[in-house]
Amino acid sequence: LVKVIDWETHGFSICSEAKNGFEALELAERENPDVVLVDICMPLMDGLDFTEKLKERFPKTSVVLITGHSEFEYARKAVRLGVEDYILKPFKKEELLDILIKIKYKIQKEREEINLKKGSFTVPENVGRRKITRSSRLVEKVKEYINNHYGRCELSVEEIAASMYINSSYLRRIFKKECGIPVSDYITGIRIQKAKELLGYGNIKLSEISKSVGYSDAGYFSKCFKRYTGMSPSDYENIRN
Repeated sequence: LVKVIDWETHGFSICSEAKNGFEALELAERENPDVVLVDICMPLMDGLDFTEKLKERFPKTSVVLITGHSEFEYARKAVRLGVEDYILKPFKKEELLDILIKIKYKIQKEREEINLKKGSFTVPENVGRRKITRSSRLVEKVKEYINNHYGRCELSVEEIAASMYINSSYLRRIFKKECGIPVSDYITGIRIQKAKELLGYGNIKLSEISKSVGYSDAGYFSKCFKRYTGMSPSDYENIRN
């Protein structure tokens, strides 16, 4: 891959290569890369284990898994680990470049947004600090809980509130104030986003995808997906693949 693609022409530079997962982790500590291409069949440590360890240390690093496996379990675990994309061998260099260029634009957009926020939004020191910190911390915990449990059909605002030892009405009010959307809409958004990622891998049954993102009824999932995205899951899958 290093020699096949003219990386600099497309705005990339190779910071290092690794022979195995342990060496890759050491190099990641030193280089702090934006994107990592990971072969799922690396020696000493497989790609999924490596990705899990990498994400623990560098959650912002984007990972693209290169694999010969198309099984659903691999795809589901890859999504859970926060893998940016997943490409099956054999593939054309153009396919990989398409994925990497999308990731590059996403990273650039995120950095631009951060810079805009830094330049346009400041809070006077000590003014409302305690209130903002408490609300923000609570909302971050709620988001983390949802990200860890969105696959459970029984997930509810009441359950989340109970896990935080707060009233569900209070949770709804704080979340809406901080995020601008209801908790239930956020849950739906996470579920649909995860479903879109799984649909992008192809060859996974709709019933399996719907169950993995918290919908016991595939028909209801399809309605929610279309209402949220404007297209059916099958149409989205065809466009994505």
